Amino acid sequence: MNRVAVFLGPSLDRASALAVLPQAELLPPVAQGDVLRAVARGCQSLVVIDGVFEQTPAVWHKELLFAMSQGVRVIGAASMGALRAAELDRFGMEGVGWVYRQYAEGLRDDDEVALLHTDAELGYANLSVPMIQVRHVLAHSPGDDPACKALAALADEIKARFYPGRTVEWLHALLLARGHGRAVADAVLTRLTAAEYSVKRADALLALARAQEAPAALALPVPQTLTVFMQRLVRSLGQASEPPPPRQWLAQALAAQPEAPAAPLAQQLVSQWQRRQGLPDRTSVEQFLALRSISKPDFFAFFKACARLHGQAQQATTAQRERTRAFTELI
Repeated sequence: MNRVAVFLGPSLDRASALAVLPQAELLPPVAQGDVLRAVARGCQSLVVIDGVFEQTPAVWHKELLFAMSQGVRVIGAASMGALRAAELDRFGMEGVGWVYRQYAEGLRDDDEVALLHTDAELGYANLSVPMIQVRHVLAHSPGDDPACKALAALADEIKARFYPGRTVEWLHALLLARGHGRAVADAVLTRLTAAEYSVKRADALLALARAQEAPAALALPVPQTLTVFMQRLVRSLGQASEPPPPRQWLAQALAAQPEAPAAPLAQQLVSQWQRRQGLPDRTSVEQFLALRSISKPDFFAFFKACARLHGQAQQATTAQRERTRAFTELI
């Protein structure tokens, strides 16, 4: 059975999550190191919904990339998961839902999904309203609706307030202070706080449903070299600090394409990569590879595989070619 770990907090209650994905291992909001622990336990799929930040170090992008390099499927939605998915979807992380699409289409501020909430013992109850919920209500309400008009008029003021201060009490007082009646204020707060209107809840349910489905396409493995910081994190978790052998992902990449002349294009890709990395000559390239324990045969074999994916259009999907381009930047 596919072992699925779900990092979940205030976006969705546990009972609703298990109703969709009964086999899920429900974990607290993801923090730095949690993804590596899940991979070490043998989890085959990760669903990242909620995550911590600020007082506790947030999950690193490199952790998620490392998980994918080990063949682990990673899905993100609703909150921290949506943010990370928008940043890593080109490497194969699957983004799901409305919040993810907003970030993928240009939304940048991480405070959009941030909110104040209680701890696990009190059920991760929301104590403030995330800005993304305000945007969702405005995007899905008729423009002539009194509650929508009232909320739209205050959107900039709500955005300007630090996220823990966007409480129900403050919002209610703000609506009344700006001359809106109690009925309108109550209608606004219902749409901002009721479960049936919650965009995070809806997106979390979509992500859990996605985890039940087979992946749309098998992603090429992400070549990973553990940075000094990742090695320290891995050691602190008591795991082996050695990166996966380059030949492991090279073999998979090479096996994906038949033999074909690739030398000219491979050399072109290497030259482009050198320019991006600021490596002007052979010596600087050799030093770069030595620091990362990548042999020259492995290095050039990988770029030949890249060239095949670029050149064999009928056998390589657009997503595969795009990931290949992204991989050359990653290493």
